[in-house]
Amino acid sequence: MGEQKAHEHAAIHGASFKGMRHDLARWLDEVGMHEVASLDSCSELFGPKGEEVLHTTSAIRYPTFKHEHGGSWTNYSGSSPNLLDHRLLRSMVEKILAVELRQLDRAIVVPVGKAANRAVEHLCGIGVLDPARCLLGLPHPSGASPHRERYFEAAKGSLRRQVQDMPIFAGVRPPSPAFP
Repeated sequence: MGEQKAHEHAAIHGASFKGMRHDLARWLDEVGMHEVASLDSCSELFGPKGEEVLHTTSAIRYPTFKHEHGGSWTNYSGSSPNLLDHRLLRSMVEKILAVELRQLDRAIVVPVGKAANRAVEHLCGIGVLDPARCLLGLPHPSGASPHRERYFEAAKGSLRRQVQDMPIFAGVRPPSPAFP
């Protein structure tokens, strides 16, 4: 990796899930993901070890804005319009996110939040991703989601079953999760 790329990678890794890492790592540990990833705790994903095994991305990679009534622009939150109902957003999922996740063919894909889960479920549904390597249903750990703990508790059983059913790739546990 060139020096410029190494700096970019370090910056992205340092910023990913900043302020949300504790909850996200705890949730992943509670469903057993640390065992699948051969970690003592998923909190290791956000330290030096994570720089080598964690790949983070977004369902919609580029800054995206929504034109509001009255002429103002706001950040697209992922909910309205539904990213799969909007031609351009769906195209970004199918042409950009799909290619990126396909390149990580041995990674576990862990979408967080409704929009990312919808995107990954869609890619599974059209045959781009193997659902057996996806952990579907994790809420977004952002503090902006006041009900995140309740959503996690409701999803925990399903998440545990998915982790328990994850296949072993090529005789070894798969690399650590990718977080769209």
